Amino acid sequence: MIKAVLFDFDGVLVNSMSYHVKAWQAIFSDFGASVSAKEILLLEGARTIEVAEVLRNKYAPQLHNDSLAVLVQEKQKTYRQIADVRVDDCILPLIAKLNEHGLKIGIVTGSPLRNVEHTLSSDLLPLFHAIVTADDVEIGKPNPDCYLKAAAKLKMEPEHCLVVENAPLGITAACNAGMKVVALTSTLPAQYLGAAAKIFSNLNDFLNNIELTLSPQTIPG
Repeated sequence: MIKAVLFDFDGVLVNSMSYHVKAWQAIFSDFGASVSAKEILLLEGARTIEVAEVLRNKYAPQLHNDSLAVLVQEKQKTYRQIADVRVDDCILPLIAKLNEHGLKIGIVTGSPLRNVEHTLSSDLLPLFHAIVTADDVEIGKPNPDCYLKAAAKLKMEPEHCLVVENAPLGITAACNAGMKVVALTSTLPAQYLGAAAKIFSNLNDFLNNIELTLSPQTIPG
C-alpha cells in the first residue's frame, strides 16, 4: 500500500535540466570538449561533484582532484546565471490530490538545497514533508541512501513509498531502496527508463492517472 510519494526535483517538478546541460557544456567547452546533452542527462541524480568527476575523467583528465571543487562552483554559478526555471503547473493540484489520499510527500534530489530553495517559493516548500538533497548524503544516486533517508524522515517503510523519477540513476536508486518507481519521459525517452514499473509522459499525465497508479493492482508490492 502506498503511503508516501517521493519526487525527484530536476526534470520532474521543475524544468531545470536543459539549464544544467548548458552549464556543464559551457564549463567543459573551456577544455575544448563537446559534451552531449544525453551524456549529462544519463548522469542526472548523481551529486554535482560526482558528475564533475565523470566528465573530468573523460574530457579533462589533466585536472587534479583539488580543482574539482572550483569547477563545481563555476558550474553552479553558471547554472544560476542562465537558469529560468519554472515549477510545473500541476504541482499544486497534484499535492492537493495526494493530500486527499492522506499521503506524505517528499523531494529527493542530487542538487544542493540552495537550488531547491532558489526555485520553490516559500509557499510551496512547506507542502513537502521531507526534502533530501545532495547536502544530506555522501554518495548520490544510484546509491539508495538518499531515498532511504527520505523514508526515515517520513517514518515510512521503503515498501510503502512510491518514487517519481525521470532518470536511470534515480530509478536504480529507488529500486535499490526497495521502493516502487514510476518514471516520466520529460528528459529521456522510455527506452532509458525501463526499470520503472510504469512510464508517464509528464507530471500532468501522472496526475491524470493518479487513482489507478496508487492502486496495488497497478504497482504491486
